[in-house]
This record gives sequence, C-alpha cells and structure tokens, in this order.
Amino acid sequence: MIDQKCFKKRISILMATVSSFIFSSAAPVGKVKLKVSDIPWATAVIDQVKGSPVTLCGTPDLILTKKSLAKDFFFADENLSYFAVNLVRNADFYEFMGQNERKGIEPKLKELFGAARFYSIHSKTLEIVDLGKPTDIEVNLTATILDCVNGAETSMGNTCSGRDVKQREDCCSEKFIGPTVYFGPERKLTLHYAPDPSVLLKVKGNKKGYYCHVSDDLYLKKAQK
Repeated sequence: MIDQKCFKKRISILMATVSSFIFSSAAPVGKVKLKVSDIPWATAVIDQVKGSPVTLCGTPDLILTKKSLAKDFFFADENLSYFAVNLVRNADFYEFMGQNERKGIEPKLKELFGAARFYSIHSKTLEIVDLGKPTDIEVNLTATILDCVNGAETSMGNTCSGRDVKQREDCCSEKFIGPTVYFGPERKLTLHYAPDPSVLLKVKGNKKGYYCHVSDDLYLKKAQK
C-alpha cells in the first residue's frame, strides 16, 4: 500500500523541481539559474564566486529552487554549510568513467577533480572560508564503467556481463563507487563521490552528512534593481 505522506512529499519535490526550471528561463539541461537577492547567504556566495557555477552541499531536503535554498541549505542546529566551484557534474563524471579504464586512472582523476575548490559559509555572519583545492584523492574503485561494460566486476562485486551489450552501460553506471576526495587542513572535508544523484560530504568532527547537488551547474544571480 502506498504511503500517502511519502507520495505527497515526492509529488511536491517533483513540482518544485519543475518550477525551478521554469524560473530558470528555460536554462539548458544541466544548468539552473536562480535570482536570489533576498537570500543573504546566497548574495554573499555570488560575491565570492563572481559568476562561476556553484555546487551546494546542504541538508538532504535541499533542492535547487529559491524556496528550498532559503530554508534547506543550513541544518537548523548548525551554523556552517558548504559550497564548491568547479566540482565535476555527475554527467561529466559518468562520461569520464565510461571512457577510461581503471588501470592508470589516478592521474586522470586528480586532473578531473583538481580544479574544484570548497568553501564554508556561516549562516549568521556570512563569513566565507576558503578550504582550498583537493589535498588528496583515494581511488577505491576496482573497475570503471568501461571495465564493467567489457566484462569486469564492479567495485561492489556485481556483474553486468549477462546483460545485452546495449543495456550494460546503464547497469554498470548504477553499480560502481567513485573516488574519495579530501579538502582542507587535516582532511577537514571528505567528499564521497558516488553520484546518486547527490554525493556525500562529511565534515571532520561532525556526525551529519551534507549532500552535494552535482546534477546541475547552479548559477546564482542578483535581481536587477
């Protein structure tokens, strides 16, 4: 039997997501544009990134709509939340994993993630702290999507070799893990890049998990006066 409360929540999230794309002036797939001049933390981020797309890492309820940005970016009992610039989108990551074998992939992954830079922002003071580019990358996967398509087991021990060749890529894309990327002094931030479609960000000393929206490039804009 369908859980009505859960069903209604899913419908509301779907409608909010559709609304965000309408509000985004028909932005291309993979890009979301929002005018957020009345959200103080967002205007502070705009001043910091200077036109670059951002990846937000907030509560599990955060979606890319103006309403959600205003209330779901920060946890109620936490003063800090996080955002990144130049963090690879999941579509680009899947493409990369579908074109490269696991053997010798470390330098390529470091190049792929090397441009990313993380920041923290305080909910009250709006102070932004630059946590820098990756300090280390751990490659925990044993096979890429390409390896899996060619018959290898995924890092989780699953196999898609029994599928039709045309269906293998979808199967392999669902059953693999990505690298672990560290940012900040003493590995303050740990990014578990396994897009689903969000990735998990863990903060040292904090039991909460922040969810990073890597599905779309988000462009925050100030409304013209």
